[in-house]
Amino acid sequence: MSHKLSDWHLPPPAGNVDNLSFAAESMEILNTLKDWFKPAPPPDPEIQKALGRVCALVDPMLNTLPALDQTLQPVLAHTLNYCQHIVDNLPGPFEIDRQAFSVSPLVHALFATVEDIALMLAKSQEACKCLLTDSEPGVEFVYAMLAARWQRKKGLGMALDGEMLQADALIETLIFADHVLVQPADSLEATREKLCQTAFDSLLKTFRVRLIEKRNERALLQEEKARERDQINVMRSMGKADKLEEHTRRLQDVETRLRENIEALRPENIIAPLTEFLAAPEKALRLEAMRITVDRSGIVAGDDQAGSPGQAETLDFQEIIGRDRRRYVGMLVKIRRSDVLEAAQIMKDVQQRYLII
Repeated sequence: MSHKLSDWHLPPPAGNVDNLSFAAESMEILNTLKDWFKPAPPPDPEIQKALGRVCALVDPMLNTLPALDQTLQPVLAHTLNYCQHIVDNLPGPFEIDRQAFSVSPLVHALFATVEDIALMLAKSQEACKCLLTDSEPGVEFVYAMLAARWQRKKGLGMALDGEMLQADALIETLIFADHVLVQPADSLEATREKLCQTAFDSLLKTFRVRLIEKRNERALLQEEKARERDQINVMRSMGKADKLEEHTRRLQDVETRLRENIEALRPENIIAPLTEFLAAPEKALRLEAMRITVDRSGIVAGDDQAGSPGQAETLDFQEIIGRDRRRYVGMLVKIRRSDVLEAAQIMKDVQQRYLII
């Protein structure tokens, strides 16, 4: 019985096994080196845009730092997601017009009179600009965030005590003022996108305040350093050794604090506190739910009166807690294009009348 040579399974020569192993290890090393020297992929466009805002608003010198995008990319992604979360939790959009003032307890509470709605629209130059430059002619509504400062004001007035009408009773009134439309656009999606950018910029400006305080401190330390040097020269000329020693110690302390201040303001030393700040954005900007019961006159009522026909309504707001220590509520609104244009024309006529007078 004959056999072909191919039928025999002969073991490979020992040297071939070593060669194959060496080749595999070499390829692995080459792939590792290739990964090392391969350029990093470009960051996400949103991250790249956020990096530009960081350098523009915090410190332009940050742009000189190597690998800034790789350092800040994780925390920027977290911060942008948080800003989106803030915008997504704004209530609305609520329609704001004369009819809404009559039927909506929320809109009725926001404005003292229906004319205040037109006044707010007339003062909103951004909304008018949005209509004239960005929006399509067929757009029916303008969307924006309505922010209004609120306060509870105590005073004397008429109030029901059970079934008795009491005069000069101590009452508390809910008041809204300084209404402003923020980031108007011709679509809700565009407004949300612009508000997200506004929230991110607000965080960066809050951090920038810290740097401004540091720079102001540096200027004061430099002035103090100059004064101490002058005092040292005076005490040395007068031969007052005890005073000379005292001012010398003060000068050394001022110089130490000045060096620490200068080091803290170097671009490479700003990154760590900036990263820590952006990792916890809720400490600088957040929404807080606010629930309050008021009647049609804006008088704050007890929770037991909520839902009574013609009596009081419980309203839910979101209060914006940020850099501005004044208390603002925020919500998404939509306003008819025709109402904005009409209010703008009224304001224009009033301005022309004043010019003629």
